[in-house]
Amino acid sequence: MHTLRFLGLIAALVAGQPAPTPSAQPSTAAPVAVVANPSVDLGEAREGVTAVATFVIENHGTSDLIIEDVKPSCGCTTVELGEDERVIPPGGKRDIVARLDTTNRLGRQVKPITVKLNDPRSPEIKLTLTVNVVTLFQVLPAPIIQLRSVQRGRELTPLEVFPQHPNEVFTKLDIEVPKGLLDYRVESIENPERGKGKRYTFTVPDDAELGTVNDTIRIHGVIDGDEATVPVRVVGLITGDLVARPISLQSLTPIARGINLAPVTIASATDLPFHILRTEAGPYIDVRTDARQQNKVYGLLAKVGDNAPDGPLATDVLIYTDNTGQPILRIPLFVNVRPRYLLEPEMALLGPSFGNARRIRIRVNVNGNQRLDIRSVSCDHPAIAAEIVTDPKKDPENIGYVRIQVRDGADLSQDFTTDVVAQTNIPGAAEVHIPVAFYVAAP
Repeated sequence: MHTLRFLGLIAALVAGQPAPTPSAQPSTAAPVAVVANPSVDLGEAREGVTAVATFVIENHGTSDLIIEDVKPSCGCTTVELGEDERVIPPGGKRDIVARLDTTNRLGRQVKPITVKLNDPRSPEIKLTLTVNVVTLFQVLPAPIIQLRSVQRGRELTPLEVFPQHPNEVFTKLDIEVPKGLLDYRVESIENPERGKGKRYTFTVPDDAELGTVNDTIRIHGVIDGDEATVPVRVVGLITGDLVARPISLQSLTPIARGINLAPVTIASATDLPFHILRTEAGPYIDVRTDARQQNKVYGLLAKVGDNAPDGPLATDVLIYTDNTGQPILRIPLFVNVRPRYLLEPEMALLGPSFGNARRIRIRVNVNGNQRLDIRSVSCDHPAIAAEIVTDPKKDPENIGYVRIQVRDGADLSQDFTTDVVAQTNIPGAAEVHIPVAFYVAAP
């Protein structure tokens, strides 16, 4: 057979005829996505405007290119694409218009956009919108006033306001300061590199309210008919003659009774000596203080008392002093007191849909290695029986088990709830109540 094919080829060449070629396989139609501009840099845009970038996707293939999904990287960027615009025929193209809201987004913004396609070669392409967002004017050194711990009457670091471009000039520049927040004075300034601007120097009022500050000053400017408002945050602490650090005591994670909270330092801001006369912190917090550095600095330790209830606890530590300018210093306190014991599960759920017996674990949850002794268990409901389950070889000393079950022959025609009471040696929880619920049908 191979010999005959070879002879046929030789005969064709001798006769001047082209040699036979194998038949070509038909090509498979497919879309081919091409993006000429996957990255668009819009240059500079003023804060508050909508920056718009247009990307063009072309189909160089032989079948429809389908845009299956378009996902911007964040909510500030949107892409509008109707269902009838998702199909690009062979030789066609489609504009992908992305819009970036520049409100409160200063500086260089780089926003990726993911486009998913039915192109087998490029099922996913990345588009990138870039823009440098600037304000109509700039506030230096930054649009924030950090008070930290400052006394009344103190002068703060000034803020300087200049147009974004030095060749521009303010036609109007106003400042809005909440009443009683800060006093200020203003003066015109000029900088060879920044142009003409204003300097605002702030002072803490003599009658300012003591405590934490979190407020906003607004500077409104107009340049050549364009206007913008820049918010300036004011944050920190206004103190009197005495300063406490930290300014509050907090423990969001559960804390055991008898544990000291973070130490507090109370110092004289005027460098004059003072005395702590007494402290108050409610019935559940124990406080002690000690004098240091010639009665100009005191240390304070607060801890959760043994009589504190489980769960969140909020109060104030009041420090009474002989300082006439600040006779009372108040320190907010918030803690989450650890439960004396934990139940797992927290309820014995019984019934035809849940089973007629449940084992409940009791774990001591106090500070230190507390041994658990379950002395007895009982239940007033006639349908429920309870017993202590122990395995000294396996159970840790701070864990015990109670088995709760439905009594044989009990009337189970109605739903009911009750408690199993365990007598224990847990400090402050001699009786542990285990909720029990029986449901005839699943709720």
